[in-house]
Amino acid sequence: MQSIHKTEPQMKDEHEKACIAFTGGGTGGHIYPGLAVIEELRKLGFKGRIVWIGSEKELDRSIVIGQDIEYYAIPSGKFRRKLSLRNISDLGRIASAYFRARDILKDIHPSILFFQRRLCERSTLQGRSLPWNSSHYS
Repeated sequence: MQSIHKTEPQMKDEHEKACIAFTGGGTGGHIYPGLAVIEELRKLGFKGRIVWIGSEKELDRSIVIGQDIEYYAIPSGKFRRKLSLRNISDLGRIASAYFRARDILKDIHPSILFFQRRLCERSTLQGRSLPWNSSHYS
């Protein structure tokens, strides 16, 4: 039977190769909680890759990049409660976000995906259900 015990150097290598993806945007209320988690991870000595998947808004990008975090932008849209032609165009943006998020996640292979249930995050989460080996993804 093969041992599953890992030596300290092996664990260190995995720790440094790990990738954590955060997603959020649109308002600071959906960015700052993730940044607080990243700050704690760094204080605890996390040396892996940290990636942020957020909206195309320049404010979102500048907040995240200002914290020395790799940033990927995806389109975002919303559904309005009343009838609006903008719902139609936003449907296209949401579909585009899904495919963009799927491609990003396929490229970065995060070990952990941190999200907060907004439209930008939904596209990223839906894009996560890919045919790659995701047995260790959460």
